[in-house]
Amino acid sequence: PGPWDADAPPSAAPAAAAPWHRFPRGTGPGQLLHEQLEWLAGEGFALAREPALAEALRQRLARQAPGHDADDLVAWLAEVCDTPVPALGAALSGLPRTWPELEFWLPTEGLDAARVDALCRAHILPGQDRPALPPRRLRGLLMGFADLVFEAPDGRFGVLDHKSNALGDDDAAYTPEALAAAVLQHRYDVQGALYLLALHRLLRQRLGARYAPARQLHGATFLFLRGVAAPGAGAWHLAPPLALIEGLDAMFSGAAGGAAP
Repeated sequence: PGPWDADAPPSAAPAAAAPWHRFPRGTGPGQLLHEQLEWLAGEGFALAREPALAEALRQRLARQAPGHDADDLVAWLAEVCDTPVPALGAALSGLPRTWPELEFWLPTEGLDAARVDALCRAHILPGQDRPALPPRRLRGLLMGFADLVFEAPDGRFGVLDHKSNALGDDDAAYTPEALAAAVLQHRYDVQGALYLLALHRLLRQRLGARYAPARQLHGATFLFLRGVAAPGAGAWHLAPPLALIEGLDAMFSGAAGGAAP
């Protein structure tokens, strides 16, 4: 989760067959899901093949969320862990390596947010409308956390963010067009661009002369958890536009940001 997430009070979801549509909506339920997925990342997302892990998750939920149906949540999270995500080339449980909660810092001195906005508009879904970023000048360290950094089956490295947004009452609401509209409405395009910049700097620092962004960057993926049964498994993927990343790198003063999985 990041500063672009909508802050809304919990609300009841309509009755539906699938746990992911029954689960309450809002910031609190979304944070609960995030905490469980962060924990599961450290366990290899192995819910389906390790019954003891599923039982440990039930016990966590009984302590942390006594008002929620633990069986519903375990069933939903098992689907999230084991459903193949075309954008990743694997299910979460099939990723070779994962690092949860990448913390990063991007130093800047007086960068106008409008310049960042314009660059993202030019390279991410160009021509499509979205709200303007609030006018401000960025000074000091811009700090953030990415939910997951991963190595894909093809050896490239990417960043993934979980989203609990409710886009509708059933799986049919999670079309590619609806996902893209949600990304633009909440300005996740900017969030994804900054995540990619942080990952780019990390790989450049770690790999040195061996780093080739065109070969080694997978991109940024937003996984809309309530769309797990929709085509594409609810994933919206931002392939790494190198001109965008290089432009952001130059805007942020060319200073080395810190990042460590």
